[in-house]
Amino acid sequence: MKFRTRAVAALAAGAAVATVTGAVAAPADAARSGLAGRVDRATAQATARGAHVQIAFLDRVTRQYVDNGAVAHTGAETASVVKVFIADDLLYRQSRKQLTLSRDENARLGLMLRSSDDAAATYFWDRYGRSSLVDHVVARYRLADTRPPSDGEWWDTRTSAADLVGYYDKLMGGQGGVFGSARQTILTNLRASTSTGTDGYNQRFGVPHALPRVPVKGVKQGWMIAHSGDWVHNSTAIVDPDGRYAIAVLTTESASAGDEHTRQTIDDVVHTLFPRGYVQDDTPFAIPAIPGLPTVQGLINAGTNVVAHGAPN
Repeated sequence: MKFRTRAVAALAAGAAVATVTGAVAAPADAARSGLAGRVDRATAQATARGAHVQIAFLDRVTRQYVDNGAVAHTGAETASVVKVFIADDLLYRQSRKQLTLSRDENARLGLMLRSSDDAAATYFWDRYGRSSLVDHVVARYRLADTRPPSDGEWWDTRTSAADLVGYYDKLMGGQGGVFGSARQTILTNLRASTSTGTDGYNQRFGVPHALPRVPVKGVKQGWMIAHSGDWVHNSTAIVDPDGRYAIAVLTTESASAGDEHTRQTIDDVVHTLFPRGYVQDDTPFAIPAIPGLPTVQGLINAGTNVVAHGAPN
């Protein structure tokens, strides 16, 4: 991602458990343990380092959803994470014969997803609709906090951690209209994310750095220096072969702290969330959804959280 500049609104870290489609979480004022407690600790640690952080997590099987409060529903710059939205809309339109990508364009799309190629993103942005690419994804996936860029530059698209895990959930479930080979194109390329972007920047921060014991993870990263002078580092992923877990961690921190400091911040956040190097399941057992009964089943989590179980709406 090229180092662009743009103003970033200050984000206040929250401590509530929120919900996404089809998910239920513990009361906001409950004492939090397990993953929720680790989210709170990670938020406090990032704040102590001078960073603003959004955290959202969804277990697509149990429907356990955890975030760090209202801040996780606040618009922030996507940087290169928007490239997933660009690819999604192009592949959706191609699957409905609204356009046909050439062999060269398909190669560019893969490079854009795997290696975060800026030139490919700019090419697709200018050729296929600019901000309307984001508008289409927002409408199809019903994203509440995502907006096209006010300045028309793709990297300044705004989204939230909550929207990103919701997007990945609906991508895997097909609710956004992307199925079969179109969806597989996105997943295959995200799972083949390269160590460095085409601009030479090391993409191994956040999720890929802190989850070395997870063999299959589809990752889309974003990084840039905003107009305010803040570093933006975003790490998002759909994790496990079946895409069970969706994770989004978005950070902003003064560029005066230095690149290494800001990268360490997001690495530490994800490590605090998952200290064993893989995604721990906080639920000892789940009662499967039963046809004819309500989709929200009891799920006991060591007496701490009650989680919804069943298909998303």
